[in-house]
Amino acid sequence: MVLVNGAEGIGTGWSTYVPNFNPKEIVENLKRLLRGEAPEPMAPWYRGFRGDVAEVPSKTAGKSYNISGTASQSGDHTIEITELPVRKWTQASGQLLDYKEFLEALLKGDGSKGPKDDDKKAAKGASAGGEPLLLDYKEHHTDTTVHFSCDVVPAKMPDLMAAGLEAKLKLSSKISTGNMMLFDAEGKIRRYESPEEILTEFFGMRLQYYERRRVALLQGLQPAPAWPCFSCLCSTVP
Repeated sequence: MVLVNGAEGIGTGWSTYVPNFNPKEIVENLKRLLRGEAPEPMAPWYRGFRGDVAEVPSKTAGKSYNISGTASQSGDHTIEITELPVRKWTQASGQLLDYKEFLEALLKGDGSKGPKDDDKKAAKGASAGGEPLLLDYKEHHTDTTVHFSCDVVPAKMPDLMAAGLEAKLKLSSKISTGNMMLFDAEGKIRRYESPEEILTEFFGMRLQYYERRRVALLQGLQPAPAWPCFSCLCSTVP
């Protein structure tokens, strides 16, 4: 289930990050292993996410992915943001970063507020010279979807489109499979190179336990030893 739910944490001397993967792809790979075939590569997947997940060159172990939100121009100086990168949301909650604060910084143009220092710098960069990039924004969210309607300063619109909405509006983030530290079947901490490696080790161990269960169930189906009936016992009494 660690591949379905993902995992992230820091312990004494160790840290780990395991992205989420599609349960359907996991099931299909388990079926391949049952047939004696090699599992197919799996990419991170997030239920309900309408953006893009693309593999990018990695400078470290494992694979790296760029997670992109969605934005488009809907008017002469209007931008519609309809998806945010993974782990960003309209308001801060737990580990989710607050994208609304970043937009507020673009309204002021000074980057004085933001969910973290990187976003403060991004707000300053998006609003060159400390001038506001946005005139206003409106929110049309539901409990499961994102929708910001942003009114851009008309003079800033050409530069914004030329630079790219994804970069200027902080609509991308990166994740990696290079730090998937987990306990193995022997209870030892180790780093896994890929989600397929995690799945293959789980498959081998789980198959052994299924065999033990099968044997136990078959033993439970064995007929009980026959006992003589009560009438037979009575007939043998002198």
